[in-house]
Parts: sequence; structure tokens; C-alpha cells
Amino acid sequence: ARRDAVEERWSSALKEVFSSLARVLKPGGGLYLVMGDWIESGHGVDAAKALRKLAGTEGWELQSFASVQRAAHSKPERHAFEKRGKWEHLLHFTHARG
Repeated sequence: ARRDAVEERWSSALKEVFSSLARVLKPGGGLYLVMGDWIESGHGVDAAKALRKLAGTEGWELQSFASVQRAAHSKPERHAFEKRGKWEHLLHFTHARG
């Protein structure tokens, strides 16, 4: 339940950011985001997957992305990312209205 509440808070905040950016973006303009994976309730979260999902709900379309693996330094990071690794992502979106 706690994990769902936390996920709902950051999902809501990111949706608000995507919505606000859609209002000010020039037609045809691009949005580039850099975000690394994070830990939520002891579990690794794939930032690229989360951003693609949330952006899509606000009319954003993924154009391209690149990811680079990063070191997991702390014990919680090593545990959370032991199976898939910890990554940092660059995502390029355009908005459907543009």
C-alpha cells in the first residue's frame, strides 16, 4: 500500500510536469529528459519505462532514447538493481499537438 501511495504521488507530479510542458512547447518542438533509475520501497524502478508510460498518457510521443549503465554504489542499490542493472536514460519526446 505504501509503495502504491508513493508511486501515485510521483506519477501525479510527473503528469503535471508533462501537461505544463505541453502548454508551453512550440509546435514541432522537442522535449529531452535525462533521468536515472531509482529505488522505490527497496525495488529498482526503470525510469525509461516509467517516463514512456506517463508521457503517453499526456499526449507525448517517444521519438528516440539512449541509455547508459551506471554503477550501483550502495548496498541498497546493488540489491535493488542486481538483476537488470542501474541505468541512466536520455529520452526525446514530441507532443501530439506539435
